[in-house]
Amino acid sequence: MSSKVEATNATNEKNEELSPKFIWTVVAITIVLNLIICSVIYLVLTKEYVIQFKSESQVMFEVKAASGAVLDDTIQSTSAKKPGYVFEGWFLDNGTFVHKYEVPTTMPSKNVTVYGKWTKEQYTITFDANGGSFAPGAKTSIDLEYEEVIYDNISSIGIPRLDGKTFLGWGRNDTSTSPITNDKNKLANLVPARDITLYAIWGD
Repeated sequence: MSSKVEATNATNEKNEELSPKFIWTVVAITIVLNLIICSVIYLVLTKEYVIQFKSESQVMFEVKAASGAVLDDTIQSTSAKKPGYVFEGWFLDNGTFVHKYEVPTTMPSKNVTVYGKWTKEQYTITFDANGGSFAPGAKTSIDLEYEEVIYDNISSIGIPRLDGKTFLGWGRNDTSTSPITNDKNKLANLVPARDITLYAIWGD
């Protein structure tokens, strides 16, 4: 019996010796785990994400912020401007423009790329006889899209007449001496981002 008591006492003494080490080990592991958790939370909360706004493949501008950061109101209402085009919104799919993207009030926890959709604006091209006259009922104006080739559509316009003069073509102002040409690569032959008037050019 005494031998059993002695063995039990020895075991208790051994447990008492290990107990502080065990406690400190648990404490140390707990501290390390807490540090890891805090580090992960910090990285998640401070990691910056990007919303990239593109026109086809070209980046127009981008917004960087941490997840949950409040985005400026101006970003939500930003519409990209291109001369001669009407902006129709931001989309997640480029080219097909099916999935429209509403810019959020706070930064999402992921990177996002969106693409702008534009449609060409229409402008009126008015033809001025510049001292001459059109036949009754002749067409004197056409509506074309931005950068459409003017020359390709002139055939629908009536030819003006002026006694003693020869009609040479249409110019950009009432003193033009060189008509716009059928060269599609010439800037003068493309519809600008505004309504314009072309004037008859007369020769002797």
